[in-house]
Amino acid sequence: MLTTSLNELIVGIQQRLAEQLPAADQNGWIAGRQVTITPLDQQTVELVFHGVPQVSEAEVRAVRRVLEMSAFCSVLPESASTLRVTFLCHVP
Repeated sequence: MLTTSLNELIVGIQQRLAEQLPAADQNGWIAGRQVTITPLDQQTVELVFHGVPQVSEAEVRAVRRVLEMSAFCSVLPESASTLRVTFLCHVP
């Protein structure tokens, strides 16, 4: 069960991504992609961007700036032509 504060955090992340990521992601590789946000516990949230065609350090930095929290990023193949970009975020 989500606590109210964790639910509010997720809603805030969704709003920041929608409002700020298109301008921050200059190549447009992550902005607008399907994203899944899952709380792993009371201190960690996982964001997974699906169907990303490619990614560079610039996109990773853009997402971290928008999130405004510590985040570890990993990138894995999702299909022959797309990537799955995952951010594990420490909730302040």
